[in-house]
Order: sequence, then C-alpha cells, then structure tokens
Amino acid sequence: ASILMWVARQQTFETAASTTRVGSRAARRVRRSGGASRWIIDNVEPVIVADVANDPFTPNRMLSESGIASYAGVPVVHEGQALGVLYALCTDHKDFVDGELPLMQGLASVASVAIRNARQMHALRQISEFRETMMRLAAHDLRAPLSTMMAHLELLEGELDEPSHDSRDCLSQIWRAMAHMQRLIGDVLDYARLTEDGEIAGEPVDLADVAAQVVPALEFGARDSHVLVVKPATGPTIVQGDPMLLREVLANLIGNALAHTPSGSTIEVRLESGGSEHAVVVADDGPGIPGVDHERSFQPFVQLGAGEGSGLGLSLVRAIVERHGGRVTLESDSGQGAAFTMSLPAFYADAQGDSAS
Repeated sequence: ASILMWVARQQTFETAASTTRVGSRAARRVRRSGGASRWIIDNVEPVIVADVANDPFTPNRMLSESGIASYAGVPVVHEGQALGVLYALCTDHKDFVDGELPLMQGLASVASVAIRNARQMHALRQISEFRETMMRLAAHDLRAPLSTMMAHLELLEGELDEPSHDSRDCLSQIWRAMAHMQRLIGDVLDYARLTEDGEIAGEPVDLADVAAQVVPALEFGARDSHVLVVKPATGPTIVQGDPMLLREVLANLIGNALAHTPSGSTIEVRLESGGSEHAVVVADDGPGIPGVDHERSFQPFVQLGAGEGSGLGLSLVRAIVERHGGRVTLESDSGQGAAFTMSLPAFYADAQGDSAS
C-alpha cells in the first residue's frame, strides 16, 4: 500500500508513505501530470489498473522497481476536496472486483478525517507559535527605545525652568502614555512567559498564606475607595504549586474587581476547603458581566468595559491555574456582581508520600 498527500496550493505531492522500498520518497517520484495519481486528484474518482503492462497512464518506474503488477487508487477526500491518494499495490494481476475498492474507499474516508484534523492542528500550532514569538520580539524591541525615550524626557523636563500650564499638562500626558506602554510591554512578556509549556515546580502552599500576603497590600491602596473582606475557610486549604504565581493570580483577580467596580463597592475574598480541591473566591457587588461575555473575558487582549489595561489579566489567571492542574470559573450576570473562583487540587502529605514510593 501507499498513500500520497496532495498540496493544492502548490499543485504538488508533498509527503508520502509506502510499504514498498520507495517509502517516503514516493511523493518526489510521482508525476505531476500524466500519471494515475494526478488523474485521481483532478477527477476525484478511483482508478483500477489490472495489468501495469497495459497501464493507460504514463508508466512510473516505481511500480516496476517494486515488482508491482496491478494497482488500485482511490482519492482521499474531505468535503469534496482531494487531500491525497490511497493505493493498494499487488504483485499479481488483479482486477479488484471482490469488494476491495469499497473497503479502500472506507479506509480513505477515515484517513481523510485524521489528515484534515492533523493539518488543522499543525496550522493552529504554527499560528500560536508565530503569535507568541512576535509578542516576545515586539515587547523586547519596544522596551529598549521606550526606556531611552523616558530617560531623555526626564532630562528635557529638568531643563525647563518655568514650564507653562499647557507644557506641564503635555508632559504629564506623555508620562502617563509611556507608563501605560511600559505596563503593556510587561504584561505581554508575562503572558508569553507564563503560557509556555512546562511543569510547575510545585511545593505545598497554603491558600490562606497566599491571601494574607496579597490582600493587605491591595487593601491599603484601595482603602479610600473599596472595602476588602477576607473570609477564612473552615478547614485546611493546602495545595501544591508555585506560591509566587498563585499570589499573582489572586492579585490579578482582586485588581480586576477593583478596576471594574465603582467606589464604595465591597470585594470579598473567600477561602473554601474541600475534599479533592480547595478554592479561593473573589466576589464583588459591582455591575457584573453578561453571560455572553463570560468566555470572552478570559481571552487574550479582550477588555470588557472601560480601562487602560492590556486585556491579559484574566487570560494569565487561566493560564497559571490550568498549569497547576486547576480551573477558573466565573459566576456573574448584569447588575448582580461577579464571582471568580480559582479551584486547585488539594495537597495531602500522605498521598504524596504514597505516590512517591
């Protein structure tokens, strides 16, 4: 048997596999015109040649080199598009009338789905890799000139003896814009770093300790606008993970609540102890998020409502939590506040010891 893959965009056979001695080199030796393979692709119809000595198509030396006396070929088709050709090769003269052709067509149908899925996955992987590479390059290339601009602006600002009100306002806007760009670059680099594949170097972490380290700093900064309330769990909340990354998740969730709720709102941080997993819930009494926007809120660069963020905060949250083997959920609706829940597998020292042994 042999299978040839057709690349319509380039009008050529690109990859192949064969049980004959030709193997993967078959694609390079297939005729682009005049041969059976191209006829099958162009007509999306099967071909049976019971005797290669009387082959109606231009003979291919591969057949004689492999001792092939007859063959049948069927198109590998997906949604009317020919993806390749599947061949049955025989060293004897054979007319392929005993049910072999329908069997080959069934196999080609199964293969077409697998091939299409593999190509789509390959394309998505290439797009993802290209996007992440461009993000890193853009962020790195922007950081250096931005730092230079900020340094020169500071020098120029120092040389202005008595700037006018308009000049001071312009300088203030320039500084704010540069600071915003600096935050965007940092967020892009964080996103690229935290969404890379790789295991988390975990250790036992108490979610109560994570909250105790994150909440006070944010509470101090929001003391004039919001009320932060921490509700401890009734049991242990120990998980396995990276404490720095888990602090970043909680800080992002609280920061998101602070940014999207009006002054005077209450933000509640609840710790929940469970059997197989523990959780941290960040709930607010703000305007809420419509159900149609729940999934979009976790997508990169999507920003719901007004704000100066990069739209990467919640996508970073999801990336970090999923790398810890956990999940992030959102419960919210318009006008009913929002509750983000980070759930992580519970850590038990005895179970860890048993699995290690």
